[in-house]
Amino acid sequence: MGEPPQSKASNRVPQISTASTSDLHRALALLLGGAVREEQTAQVDALLAAINRGEVSPDGLQVARTQNAIVGAVLAVCQPGGTAHVWPPRLVPNEPLETAHALAISCCQWVAASGAKMAQCLTQLEDHASQQILEQAGFEHLTDLACWQHTLEEIPHAVLPDDCDIVEYSPENTADFERVMQATYIDSQDCAALHNRRSARDSLTSHELVANAESRHWLLYRCGDEDVGVVLCADHRDQQMWELLYMGVVPKFRQQGFGLAMVCEALWDAQESGAEGLFLAADDANEAAAKLYDACGFSIGFRQRIHVWFPPADAR
Repeated sequence: MGEPPQSKASNRVPQISTASTSDLHRALALLLGGAVREEQTAQVDALLAAINRGEVSPDGLQVARTQNAIVGAVLAVCQPGGTAHVWPPRLVPNEPLETAHALAISCCQWVAASGAKMAQCLTQLEDHASQQILEQAGFEHLTDLACWQHTLEEIPHAVLPDDCDIVEYSPENTADFERVMQATYIDSQDCAALHNRRSARDSLTSHELVANAESRHWLLYRCGDEDVGVVLCADHRDQQMWELLYMGVVPKFRQQGFGLAMVCEALWDAQESGAEGLFLAADDANEAAAKLYDACGFSIGFRQRIHVWFPPADAR
């Protein structure tokens, strides 16, 4: 939210509308103003480029105006798979909190009209102002995310059984990956509240946006004729980093060292590719995942809070 806005009432009534073409840069700069200057410039340029390519709808960028001045902005980006990613409202200094609340409500209305199944928003743990606005708009605090990092300098030695086969992803075996991913959701501690609201197909579709065909490193593990689990990684070559998008083991093969071996395989592959590190985000309440990543040599870099909002069924 930036500098804490004033909560007192104002005689000015802001007008909420979709940002015009001429407003895009100014609105995005306000929205991303919490980043350091270099990061802010890069993020604004990246979003503008995505809008120009047609990958992001400018209709999801809404602004609040008073006397023709932009005093607040919010952004929702709908992605294939049914999830809308929301940047929380951000205001200019001394703008009343009521403006942020109006932006959040308008954003939810836009998400509902888009047909998205859910809206998702991340905040820093200490950003209580944004969290309050989201809560007032109907967002639920889903969980906190731990962002783990590995430098690839020391990787544990963990091997898979000799009869374990690894199948690389292809469009032809998408159904196999969906089936195994869906099985890994059973009794999982990772964002369990979403298991009945988001299918494996939705998740794969969403991950495809992060890992394109050139950067995709998706593997399905099998022992004999039985499915063990999947690992989905993305090679962010411009950052010289790998991202572990998803790792899951089906219930039958848990607590047998498969998860450790699968993650270590990903670390070795990242190291061999020339990456300087691998990062991931996991539910902070997932004790099993925390023990696994700690055993693999990861450390927690930071934590974030994740909020979700589900449109009413009749609104979609």
